[in-house]
Amino acid sequence: MLRLKWLIMVLIIMVAVIFDRSEYRMPLKRVMVTNEYGNDIYLPIKTAPAGAMPVMFGMALVTLPQYFCQLLLVIWPDSKILNWLTTNLVINSALGTVAYIISLLALSLAFAYVNINPEDTAEGLQKSGDYITGIAYGDETKKYIAHYMWHMGILGGLYMAVIAGCPLILGLYYPELQRMVLLPGNLMLNTTFFLVIIDQIRTLRLATRYTKILD
Repeated sequence: MLRLKWLIMVLIIMVAVIFDRSEYRMPLKRVMVTNEYGNDIYLPIKTAPAGAMPVMFGMALVTLPQYFCQLLLVIWPDSKILNWLTTNLVINSALGTVAYIISLLALSLAFAYVNINPEDTAEGLQKSGDYITGIAYGDETKKYIAHYMWHMGILGGLYMAVIAGCPLILGLYYPELQRMVLLPGNLMLNTTFFLVIIDQIRTLRLATRYTKILD
């Protein structure tokens, strides 16, 4: 049983690394770049463009309504609806689990568009004179980016729902697993943060890789 747990944890980490590092690359043409590296320029969109943000804020979206209902119960203590919502708007209930999975999907799409705004990206490309291969400037570029952003956002949302949300469904049928159902989501969250830290360290170390031309 212990080996199975470690195997599942390793698989979750591997999937988190794959989704964090994989990306869709839109080939770009830069008018000021004519050397041999010009063909390697692209606009990347990650497979999970929202990162780990949906997991961070998804739990808050589920618990905040419960706190709000508890506050209203002070005013209307005999309300059956408020009492029912307070009891069922918890993460280990069917309603709370469904609300959490829906919030993961919605936040994945929302944060995807926040991280890479199609309109701002298209405007920036137009101002710099760069363009996506085969796509016209302006609205066509914006629609093209938004199209793939939508698909990547949906894919990232499903990934979040499967890793962080589906274990909660398992916990509904097997109460003895309640302590472990949040582990996959937290493991994915920590893995993503660790990868971000690695990227930041690599960026900071770039300045130390150059050699002096003149003393």
